[in-house]
Amino acid sequence: MNNFIGGLIEKMRAIGIDAVLVKGQGVAQCYKRPLWRSSGDIDLLLSEENFHKAREFLRPLTKNGFDPVFEQARNISAQVSLWEIELHDNQFCGLSNRVDLVIKEIQDDIFFCGNVRSWMNGKTPVFLPGINNDILFVFTHFLKHFFKGGLGLRQICDWCRLLWTNRSSIDYDLLGNRLRRMGLLSEWRAFGYYAVNFLGMPEEAMPFYITTKRWGKKAVLINCFLLEVGNMGHNRDNSYYGKSSFFVRKVMSYNRRVLDLCRHSRIFPVDSVKFLIRITSNGVIDYFNKVGYRDLRNASDN
Repeated sequence: MNNFIGGLIEKMRAIGIDAVLVKGQGVAQCYKRPLWRSSGDIDLLLSEENFHKAREFLRPLTKNGFDPVFEQARNISAQVSLWEIELHDNQFCGLSNRVDLVIKEIQDDIFFCGNVRSWMNGKTPVFLPGINNDILFVFTHFLKHFFKGGLGLRQICDWCRLLWTNRSSIDYDLLGNRLRRMGLLSEWRAFGYYAVNFLGMPEEAMPFYITTKRWGKKAVLINCFLLEVGNMGHNRDNSYYGKSSFFVRKVMSYNRRVLDLCRHSRIFPVDSVKFLIRITSNGVIDYFNKVGYRDLRNASDN
């Protein structure tokens, strides 16, 4: 995968496409043995202009092309050779406007201020988000999975390794300011307590860590949820995805998310309600956008 990423970045760069590698193999470099981290997809963050260029660059290379329903999406995936590549023009998590507004600022800091760091992948420099930006990309990404269905333990470990490896480079004032503006300081402290007391993260390397029973109780509930649903929801019955209509799949997924958010309200009571409202509105909009596209396509075919 590292070899493929190096070649892909060089080819894209040669035709004027600049991309930032997020999560995945970039975060893996924070581990003592990067090649021991299990690989996933290749996620590339691009400006709007580069996003369109990259989509056209990948189009002839994909095995099955792009799903036409997602052709105009701002986050699309394609399989090239053995690898799944995801192109993103944003890292929004869709939990609240407060969160996404700060993420927009972080993206602007990357695209317009050039706040990136570099990973020397063989002979190819690969751009990664600046450390203060990367921390919040990783944190909000796994938080999205926590509230929307299935969280992987590896995602929390990525966050811990990122914090530990770069502990002397973190701007704690900036991090605290952003978390407060996002309204996510409670989530940070609860998962921080979980990381320290369940995963062995050194206390001194976890920003804003507080040792009280309140956060301990939240961490226990987080652990129970993770163990029950399994890695990225592995223990859950998702067989309906392969045998149900699009509408039925959406309804069943939504019901599961509502039940999860009711459960998470024991940990984050206020935010669970706020996030449910946003998740519901996003789901309705997404459904009608896709149904509308299919209806339009069928009409044009007829």
